[in-house]
Amino acid sequence: LGGVLFIDEAYLLANKENKGDYGKDAIGVIMKAMEDHRDDLVVIVAGYDEPMNDFIESNPGLKSRFAIKIKFEDYNAEELYQIFESMVRAGDDHLDERAAELAKMHFNHMHQERDKNFGNGRDVRNVYEKLFRLRSERLSRSHEGYWDAGPGAEDLSTFTAEDIMKLE
Repeated sequence: LGGVLFIDEAYLLANKENKGDYGKDAIGVIMKAMEDHRDDLVVIVAGYDEPMNDFIESNPGLKSRFAIKIKFEDYNAEELYQIFESMVRAGDDHLDERAAELAKMHFNHMHQERDKNFGNGRDVRNVYEKLFRLRSERLSRSHEGYWDAGPGAEDLSTFTAEDIMKLE
């Protein structure tokens, strides 16, 4: 009480597929708390459009309790790239010049080809994590069989065009 209850992917509470789960009970408890503590509790539910519509329709009392609907548009290609750049910087990594150009093209393509399951920032994080693995594979191949000290600090922190081109 006195705070905010944020429920992401709230539609999972109304999942009709899982018989015997406690989703419907949880919805009932949340609705009662919203009614009994309307001055002390804010409840925000979030999720993808279609499943959230099903969630709101799953119980007659939900629609009136969640009267305000805010739709957040998908990030555009430039915003996706900016999120990616911030992840790269936060990881103390960087992109060589050609890799930066190819990454922008990749996020433009990702945005153009998005579907109803597009994950926005989650998809960007997946790209970053995949690039991390691709870079590791590239570095391990490039130093296979050598008795030298291995890749230098610059190599270990740089994403190259080769890495970006291996993204699907």
